[in-house]
Amino acid sequence: MNLKEIKFYAQHPTKEGLIETVFRLGQGPCKRWVERLSVEITLAALTIVQESHEEDYSALENDYYKRLRAGALDTEVRAMNEHLHRLRATRETKRFVYKLEEIHGRITAIEA
Repeated sequence: MNLKEIKFYAQHPTKEGLIETVFRLGQGPCKRWVERLSVEITLAALTIVQESHEEDYSALENDYYKRLRAGALDTEVRAMNEHLHRLRATRETKRFVYKLEEIHGRITAIEA
C-alpha cells in the first residue's frame, strides 16, 4: 500500500512513555525528501519502507520532460539532465521495523 502518511504511538527504546510516530511524504526531519512510503504488516511487526532523495526534483523533472517534448536540446536541457541524474543517484531506501507489541492504539494510514 502506497501512503501519504502513517501515524501511530509506540514505545521508544531511549525515551519514556509513548511517542507519536509520524512518517509522511515531503521533507523529513533528516532533511531528505521522502518520495514514497509503503507499509508491510505481519503478525509480529509493522515495517515502513521509505524512499528518499537529497531534494525534491519533481518540478525540475516535469520542466525537463516538457522541454524535451517541445524539441529543446540546448545546453540548459543537458545540464538539467545531468542534475536529475545526480539527484536520482542520491536515492536511499530505509526500512523502519516496529514490533507490534511496542505499538499502542490505532495505526492511521492515509493512502496516496
